[in-house]
Amino acid sequence: MKIYSEQLENGSVEALLLIEPQEAARWDDASAAVNAAIAAYAGQKGLGMLLFPRVLDCDEQDDGAILLRFEAAVKPSVTLGQYKGLHTGVPRQDAERFAQSALDKAGENTAVEIPALLVERRLDVMRLQRRSDVLQSVAFNTLADVYAILRSLNDTLEIPFAPERVWAMAMDAASRLSGGEEDKSVDALLGLLCERLYGEDYSDSDLRAVGHAVEERVLARNETDAETAAEELFALYLKTRSQTEEDWRAEYRATAAELVRTELMLDAVAEEEKLSVDASELERQAAALGEPYGLSAEEVLEMTGEENLRFQLLRAKARSLIEESAEP
Repeated sequence: MKIYSEQLENGSVEALLLIEPQEAARWDDASAAVNAAIAAYAGQKGLGMLLFPRVLDCDEQDDGAILLRFEAAVKPSVTLGQYKGLHTGVPRQDAERFAQSALDKAGENTAVEIPALLVERRLDVMRLQRRSDVLQSVAFNTLADVYAILRSLNDTLEIPFAPERVWAMAMDAASRLSGGEEDKSVDALLGLLCERLYGEDYSDSDLRAVGHAVEERVLARNETDAETAAEELFALYLKTRSQTEEDWRAEYRATAAELVRTELMLDAVAEEEKLSVDASELERQAAALGEPYGLSAEEVLEMTGEENLRFQLLRAKARSLIEESAEP
């Protein structure tokens, strides 16, 4: 492996490597060769474990070599303070607040410089979680459909409504359709959209136009892949909050930093206490995760990665240790 360039600052590293043909040939595929090269680079540079490695560019050469550029966070040094026998000031009966107070106090006693890249990667994870929530939300899906239909119809009007007005119409209509008391039939939807665009005295022709727009929206939905649909809905979610993507990330950056601090603290506690996870524990957890989806333990481990699941279980054990030793 040759190192062409590298930059290490603020707790993160970016490097350009050449994985030579004979090295790449040792592995079944390029992905395995890349992972091995990143691990070898970290070992060679004495960086310890690299967190959230991300491939920025990967070019497989004609001779079998691989030109790789990646970035990753360097796992920071963590100095633990007291994490056992903490006084929470919360009754044990209030289990959720008791547990959170114990974790918060253990985190406050922990000294660590959190790399900015770790916070950004945690924000990426939070974004995926929020995006998934929005994708499964009936209210947001209703709003997306109503907004798309109204925009399509608005473009056909001789004097279109201003975009802000169309958005307000969509919010109002979607709110009514998502309400518990409202009629949610197709006829009710058509009538509601007609009223918004054409007024209460809408014609049969107006009704047909809205019906056609609804059919077009259904077709468009069916032709849209899941990734595109999820991104469209997340953009709509941001619009309901009058935020840009960067506004959202700025709002949640402090929360992300605290989550990273907690994770690093739990990793350090697991190491300090020499906690471990054996193969049977991994298999049981994987089976439990896969059961609701009809997936085997092997399939779950392949999807999540054995090491990722091991880290989750170690953190859960460290969390339990802190909580169980805490006092009201």
